[in-house]
Amino acid sequence: MKKISFSVLLLLTLLPNKANAQSFVSFDKTLSVHKPNKQTTQKDRAIKFLEQAIKLSEKETHTAIRADMLSSLAFVYVKLGDKNKADKLLDLSRELIGKEDDLTKDCYECPSKEYFKTIVAVNHHLAGETQAGLKMLDEIVVLAKQNPQKKNPYLLGGLAFVYAKFGNQERALDLLSEAFKIAKTMEDNKGDVFALNSIAKRYALLSKTDLAMQVVQSIKKGFSDHAIIAIARKYADTGQFDRAVQLNKLVESPNMKPDILIYVAGQCLKSGNKEKAVTLLNEAMKLFDASNPKDVKNRVPAAAIYLYAEAGEYNQASNLMKRIKGVRILSELAVIYSKMGHNKEAEKLLSEAYEMSGEYKGSDYQAVDLRVIANAYAFVGRKDRASALLSEAVNVLSSLKDTYKNDLHFAEIAMSYQFIGDDENVVKMLERIDDNYFGTKIGTLLALASSYIASCNPEKTQKTTPNLQS
Repeated sequence: MKKISFSVLLLLTLLPNKANAQSFVSFDKTLSVHKPNKQTTQKDRAIKFLEQAIKLSEKETHTAIRADMLSSLAFVYVKLGDKNKADKLLDLSRELIGKEDDLTKDCYECPSKEYFKTIVAVNHHLAGETQAGLKMLDEIVVLAKQNPQKKNPYLLGGLAFVYAKFGNQERALDLLSEAFKIAKTMEDNKGDVFALNSIAKRYALLSKTDLAMQVVQSIKKGFSDHAIIAIARKYADTGQFDRAVQLNKLVESPNMKPDILIYVAGQCLKSGNKEKAVTLLNEAMKLFDASNPKDVKNRVPAAAIYLYAEAGEYNQASNLMKRIKGVRILSELAVIYSKMGHNKEAEKLLSEAYEMSGEYKGSDYQAVDLRVIANAYAFVGRKDRASALLSEAVNVLSSLKDTYKNDLHFAEIAMSYQFIGDDENVVKMLERIDDNYFGTKIGTLLALASSYIASCNPEKTQKTTPNLQS
């Protein structure tokens, strides 16, 4: 649990820009940083948080996990401009990741040492030490080939993608080819459909759509939808909208038929083609309604709501919202309305969201809802209302008898307070996180420090929609 908390919190805000974030992790939005007047103060806060994180990392008994933490810290120190400190942390992380470490003795589902070594390698790359990162990746590959149990298509496919992000496309393609050969011989020579889908998706991400389609053709009928959707997305990313839509004919699951159309519609909007986007959204919703929507989550209409709103089709968005109304949807839709200049409508949506937050009154679910609404109010410029809601969320958490999740909740609220520029309450929330949950606390400290550093360099800070949920 402590490792999961560390990774989730860290990856939310640590990566330097949206492009890098989408390269290594799956998320689309990050918390924006506020722009304080006293930059020196913010830099001092960042240094203090980093020093606190280093001290807390000493509590970690697993050398592989601590190596991950220290290399992540090094990356933030590079952003701070302290290369000497970063180099010392990277040196120590390499020493630690080289030690024997039995991760299975403490938990049943702990990630492997290879996982942590890969993360340490990525952190070296992000910190400017690409050659050291490549050396670690090479060591993992050698180990995998020497040990048949570790030589699996998932590991090789994952490493291939990381090699590509390091700029070594040739090595990446070699590993994917090897992973493909192994995956075809698994499951009694019928092929491991999960591994094959994963390999096809990685080929698509590397713009090798022809190779991705070759993998799709080897997957047994009815199990290749995820791979096909990934290929269609790559076509859409490069403006080949019609080609992407054509691939939808190959998707067999009715529940997944709308996925390509929704994604292409979003890319059409980005390119300024609103008419085509709306046509695709209408078609996607017809496919959704023709399937059995009771058996699937509301991800399709939720995505359609946001895209209809961005296209200026507010009636369509409102009609859909009546079907799947919820706090998160109302809050995120309010942010979109505000960006389009409809602040009055945005605040009306947020008032409705607040009324719905009482459904789980007196629980941590209510606290989460209040924080989501607060983040939206902050984004639309109502920091006073955001502050009041965050305070209400803290009071809800403080009243709970079952507090085992509170550390993660306080960590998320700390980042929300930072978003509205309330540094005093940021510190108070950090104090509420038990040091025994040091993974959560370190992740929070790193995320906050990274954001403070970014606020000292506003010309490099990218204003993005806040992640309202987490």
